Amino acid sequence: MTIPSSRLGKVLALGFALGAHSALALVLVPQTETRMEGRSGAAEAAIGSSFAEMAAGRINAESVEDVVEPEEPVEPVRPDMPEPIETVAPDPAEALAPVPEPEVAEQPEPETVTAEPEPEPEPKPEPKPVTRGNSDRNARVGQAAGSERAQAASSGRGGASAESGNAESSNYPGLVMRALSRVPKPRIRARGATVVAFRVATDGRLASASVARSSGSTALDRAALRIVERAAPFPAPPRGAQRSFSIRIEGR
Repeated sequence: MTIPSSRLGKVLALGFALGAHSALALVLVPQTETRMEGRSGAAEAAIGSSFAEMAAGRINAESVEDVVEPEEPVEPVRPDMPEPIETVAPDPAEALAPVPEPEVAEQPEPETVTAEPEPEPEPKPEPKPVTRGNSDRNARVGQAAGSERAQAASSGRGGASAESGNAESSNYPGLVMRALSRVPKPRIRARGATVVAFRVATDGRLASASVARSSGSTALDRAALRIVERAAPFPAPPRGAQRSFSIRIEGR
């Protein structure tokens, strides 16, 4: 081990100082003491050194080893590590329970109301117009009756007045049928025919009217009576003319 120069100088200085003090001690010791030691005869100088030896520097001082204490290793400074944070597991019992979704009330389906179609109005049966054939037949019937009456009346009268009365009486049924034909016919959808019998008063008013034969349809029967009622008043019948008539009205 290499000793530094400062420490070596100190050791040498210490050795020289010890040698100087030893030489001074030997010089100051009285001779009487040396003699007493010589009388013993067996004592030898135990010091084992003389002034000359000490002056020569033979005293070998024990080598003083400079014990260098090993330096304690410096522990590296470790940075303070942050303490790990413990993760606290949530308590399963305290876990939030899932919030149930609110139940949505089922909305009732709207009911569909089907409107019933309105019933179609029942069409009214239209009365058939008075046929010309019936009028002619009735006119012929009345004419025949009038002719018979005219012949009976003409037996007591003169030939000229008889012919004049027969002409007026024979033409009156035609006037009645003409008045009936001028009335507008109602439109009634019905099958069959209604026969209406009526009588004309002396002044031309309607004396009476009734259904002589029904068609089976009430609407058609009523329509036939209204036709006769609307046709009145008729022309005043001449003396001896026919005043009772019947008319046949057919449904369309």
